[in-house]
Amino acid sequence: MKTLKYLVLFFIAIAVCSCDKDDNEISKADFSVLGITSISVNDIEYSIDDHLLLKLEDSKNIAVTGSQITESTKHCAIEYSILSTTNETPFVSAKSSCSGVSVNVDSNTSTDGVTRIVLTVSRSGYKEQAIYKFNFAKI
Repeated sequence: MKTLKYLVLFFIAIAVCSCDKDDNEISKADFSVLGITSISVNDIEYSIDDHLLLKLEDSKNIAVTGSQITESTKHCAIEYSILSTTNETPFVSAKSSCSGVSVNVDSNTSTDGVTRIVLTVSRSGYKEQAIYKFNFAKI
C-alpha cells in the first residue's frame, strides 16, 4: 500500500510539472510594423487610426462593412462599401512610413457593375499583412 501511495504521488508530481507554461505561444500581431499612414480612395486621402481603420469623420459615401483579424497568421482584413457618383474608374493607393513595404492592388468588375479593389499591404521580413477590400457601387 505504501508503494502505491509513492507511485500516485510520483505521477501527480509528473502531471504538475508537465502543465508548465507553453513556450510556443503565438505572439500577437503588431500591424504598426507596416507603417501605414494613409489610404487614398478616388483622390481623397484618409488617415489611419491605431486599429488600421480609415478615419471617416465627414465621409457620407463610404462605410465599413466588415473586419477580421487572425492572430495566428497575423492577417487583418477590412472591407468598405463606397457609393460612387461618377463614371470615373475607382482608384485606391496606400502610403507607408516604413521601408520594404509592398502595396499590391488588384481590381475586378462584376457583371452587376460593382467594382472590387483589394489592396494588400505587407513588409518583407514580417508576417503582418493588412488587406483592404473596397466595393464601389455606382448610383
